[in-house]
Amino acid sequence: DDIVYITGDSGSGKSALLKAIEKELGPEAKNLNDVKIEEDKPLIDTIGENVSKGLELLSRVGLNDASLFLRKYNELSDGQKYRYKLAKLLESKAQFWIADEFCSSLDRDTAKIVAFNAQKIARQEKRCLIVATCNRDLFEDLAPTVYVVKNFLDEVQVYYFNSEGPKECSLVKEMRIVEGTSEDYRKLAKFHYRSKALVAPKKIFALKRNEETVGVIVYARPPIICFGRKKYFGRALNVKEINSKLLTITRIIIHPKYRSIGLGVKLVKETLLSQVLSMFCLLYTSPSPRDLSTSRMPSSA
Repeated sequence: DDIVYITGDSGSGKSALLKAIEKELGPEAKNLNDVKIEEDKPLIDTIGENVSKGLELLSRVGLNDASLFLRKYNELSDGQKYRYKLAKLLESKAQFWIADEFCSSLDRDTAKIVAFNAQKIARQEKRCLIVATCNRDLFEDLAPTVYVVKNFLDEVQVYYFNSEGPKECSLVKEMRIVEGTSEDYRKLAKFHYRSKALVAPKKIFALKRNEETVGVIVYARPPIICFGRKKYFGRALNVKEINSKLLTITRIIIHPKYRSIGLGVKLVKETLLSQVLSMFCLLYTSPSPRDLSTSRMPSSA
């Protein structure tokens, strides 16, 4: 269940080394380039023994837009094609996953996302991932346990690491959560199945990478009538209580390029925490001017 990362200049013999490894491993190995593609069928009809399993496999590699399930392979972007092949590897049950020219055709952001997902799934499933590429910028996202530098002729350097894998994709370090606007929502609304205008949003937070809006989460006032809420509280809350004490998450949207690297969870955890803290402070702070700077929060809080 190692993650093996082979790098080296073009023509140094990476592919020859990978072929030798694949031959040695025999039928337990599956090559990404040998994945069977049925180009004339929708994706959902080409993977998994049933629709439920197919949805699970596609979602695990970030192909979780409803519209993608009905697309054919040749209608996908290069990055989406790579994700689909990873899903097929996962379906194959092979112990060893082999990929030559790994992510070489992808832009470097997409390559890092795919690399992060590939190692994450391989580690979860206790499979061995062996990749070769001339690109050396995937080390952080692959977090290999075996790193091979293949130089020309017989010069080879092998390094071993005790690595449990990265906790997050390297691109996440470049992102920050800020208070957003309806404009941030509109930039991503087309990627949500309910893309119509928001009704009375209370708070919008945006996940930014430089000036790019990567994700958005929208909090709004809850509906006045809700059976589940009444059952939970044991009584019906009045309108004032609902508006002052409750918020609901009405939208979480992540740009398709950045799906499956935990950004939805990040948005919920970090913004929900800030919402809870702000509401908690309001509950324990006097509204009178002279007491605005004096917290009534219990010491145990």
